[in-house]
This record gives sequence, C-alpha cells and structure tokens, in this order.
Amino acid sequence: MRTGDCELDAIWYETQNLDTRDSLVHELSASWGEPNGASAEPDIRGWGLWKSIVGWHISDTDIWVANDPNTTQPGRKPRLLVYMRRTMPRDFDVMDRWFGSVIESQAVVADAVAQIAGLDPALTSPILSHSRCSEGPAERNGDLIEPLARWLAAAKALTPSRRSAALLLADFYVTCAGTSPDPDRLQKSLTEFGAKYETRFVKDGPDYAHNFREQAEMLDPRGPAGELAGFVSLTDPCFLKGSTLQRGQAWPDLVIEKGTKMLTIFPPTRWTPYVHYALARAHAVKLSFALPGGAGDDGDLAPLSAAVMQEERSAAITQFRYFLKKKPGTESVFASQEAWRLLAGLPPSQIHFGCTGE
Repeated sequence: MRTGDCELDAIWYETQNLDTRDSLVHELSASWGEPNGASAEPDIRGWGLWKSIVGWHISDTDIWVANDPNTTQPGRKPRLLVYMRRTMPRDFDVMDRWFGSVIESQAVVADAVAQIAGLDPALTSPILSHSRCSEGPAERNGDLIEPLARWLAAAKALTPSRRSAALLLADFYVTCAGTSPDPDRLQKSLTEFGAKYETRFVKDGPDYAHNFREQAEMLDPRGPAGELAGFVSLTDPCFLKGSTLQRGQAWPDLVIEKGTKMLTIFPPTRWTPYVHYALARAHAVKLSFALPGGAGDDGDLAPLSAAVMQEERSAAITQFRYFLKKKPGTESVFASQEAWRLLAGLPPSQIHFGCTGE
C-alpha cells in the first residue's frame, strides 16, 4: 500500500499513570491554547464513562484528554486517555446499529428489493412504507393484513427471482409488525398468510422465524434477491444460531461460513462490501471472546491458541480494509477506527447484543 493511499483518522494514547493528567493538559495547552471543547462527542465505545474530560477543537481535529474508569470488563485498570480524531460525520454503525440488527439492515436494502420485485406501485407503496421501522415495530392493528394479502397474491405469478424479492419484502413487513407474547389477532392472521413464529428463548417469548426470508434465499440462490436475503441474514447472527440445523455452532463461525460462501457465489455488487464488513466483525468478535475477560454469551466458541487469535485479527483487518476501500466516507468511520485498533494490537470493540436470551 502506498502512503498516499492512507488517511490518518484517529490516534489513541493511554497510560495507567493517572497522576500525569494535569501536567499533560498543561503541556498540550501550551501548544494548542486553553481547552476550547471538542466539536462533537468522541463517538467511540465507552466514552460515556469517561471522567474529567478536557477537549480541544483545532482546524479539522478534535482532541480529548480524559480519565477512563475502564470498567467495561472485569480486571481492567483505570487509565488516562488522549484521543485525537479527524472531524468526521457520526458513524451510522458506531454502536452496532447495523450489525446484529435485522431492522437496520433491511432498511438499507428495502428499495433495491422492491425494484427487483417490480410489482405495481399501488401494491408496493404500503408494503415498502411498513418495511422500514428503525424507530421500532409498527402499531399492531388489522390494517396491516390487507396490503400483505394483496402483495403475496400478486407474488404468486412472478418469476422465481422477482417472487424471491417479493417474499423478502414481505419478510421485512412482517418483521416490522412485531410480535406479541400471547398471539393476538394480527399475529394469528399473519400466521394464516404463511408467517411462522417460534420461541427460541423462553424469556424473550415468540419471535418471527423469518421463513419468508429463507424461502427468498432458496428461490433465487444465485440471483440478486437471494444475495440480498443472504446479506440480511448475515446481520441477524442470533437467527443463524437459533436455526435448528445450526445449534451447537457459535454464531461468529456461522457468519464467517455463510459470508465466505456468499463471496464465492455472487459476483461483486454494491452489496459485496457489506458482506466483507460482516465477516470483519465476526472475526473481530471471535478474537474479542478469546481475550482475557472477553468470554461472550456464546458457550459454543472453543478456546483459541495465540496463533489462531492472530489469524482472526489478521482476517478482520483484511476484511475491514476491503470495506474501507470500497465504502469511503460516512459509512467507514467505525470500520476505520476498528481497523486501527486491530493494527495497533488493541482488543476489538465488544458487540452490544447477545444471543442467549439471558
């Protein structure tokens, strides 16, 4: 890689010598002037726990000095941080809003899925408008039934690829309808139209089984709708783990297995970088779980040797680099920060969801 191809986005220093804070702030102030506050929040995991924060905003750079209790994992010691970052738009995925959230990922691809289905706009509009629910499931009422009934009826006459897309959009629609602990009228009606529900974790109650998405993948296994169905399933690792056939395998391994297979099946498209991103996160999570104090919620992960841990780190870096090359800009903020952490030998960021129902 040529140096001209690189862009430094952030620098992170840390020390456990907390007594040096005042002298450090004094020294930095001598160079940069009195602290004038950063232009934005640090936008990095755990910053809300920082204490005694001092910040500067200089040209296109934000700088923070802070004491970090470092209590996100047992056994870690407090530290003094200096974090310098190029001013960047807030990352859409900084708290794992995309990876691990089928609602977020389906919103990314809904328009493309509707275009592949190619049904009448009068049928498409109500389905599409209720297939994006990042703010939470739609209000549960019987008005959701008729649009789905007409949509599924029209889908029966479509070619496999278009029908696959229609089923995938139906899957988004049913997902946004939410679920009820005790099956209500809406849930019973959705079941009559083919939606399946299962209780994988008793504490969580029934959950939509995404059978429409599975059908979409099977109908168009090497086509554009099948690719999008596979992509959304990669961002729903708890569903992969909950599959009857996959119990006993750790979800990061399932994501890696499926994502790698997708890269061999589908030619490069605008969605390919997101597959690499999912692979990067899965490799990073395997490394995170293997580090001291990093035992995740997935008891199916076997311990990793030092050599395998380094392989996981290298694999994550490689996948992040691909994503950064193909998706520069706002979407790459978290990826660039995470790649930097891994290159520096630091632990990867932790995930913010669990698959055990605990």
